[in-house]
Amino acid sequence: MSLDNKSSEYRPMYEKIAIDIAYSIANGEYKVNEMLSGRSSMASKYEASPETVRRAIKIIEEFGIVESLPRRGVIIKSVGAANEFLNEMKDKDRILSMREDVNKLYEDRLAIDTRILNVLDEIIEQSITFRNSGIIYPLEFSVTSKSNVVGRTIGSIQFWKHTGATIIGVKRNDRLLLSPGPEFIFLEGDTVYYVANRIGVTGIINDYINTPIEEIEEKIEE
Repeated sequence: MSLDNKSSEYRPMYEKIAIDIAYSIANGEYKVNEMLSGRSSMASKYEASPETVRRAIKIIEEFGIVESLPRRGVIIKSVGAANEFLNEMKDKDRILSMREDVNKLYEDRLAIDTRILNVLDEIIEQSITFRNSGIIYPLEFSVTSKSNVVGRTIGSIQFWKHTGATIIGVKRNDRLLLSPGPEFIFLEGDTVYYVANRIGVTGIINDYINTPIEEIEEKIEE
């Protein structure tokens, strides 16, 4: 394991130095009871500050790889501990790599979901614009001042439950709003586009949107 390991490119510098020293010990470049170079020399070697080197030494000292001796320096204590440290770092790399893979897959899924929604919106928009396309034949109703849905949301009137139809778009002031959600509020003058496979749905919907609110609420409570 070295500082050039691509899986460690986002690792902090002090950790990279700790890994490199441990690797040198495990690889036999440093022997047990041998003294490491001074912090200034290592700082020059790794092009890092003495404080960064100090943090690196502290990490491997906590693993029992080296020991800091007052007024003497840092002495090598254990090759086995160096190997254990490197194995732990490899496991950490694998976990980080898997996390990055999951993040990438999640981003890919979001991109795919967005593309699917965009394509569906295009299909709906085209089918509304070109009624004779034969792909989807949306029906429509207009929201008048007498309609009980004025000022109410799609969710509150439970449109699909009581009509069997699905709203796919609403035209408002010459602007087509596709796939409105349950919080969408109907306004007078809206043209609502919907699809359904239920026979006689046009009459059902016309009756439903012109039914007094009190009767709708009674049906919802039922």
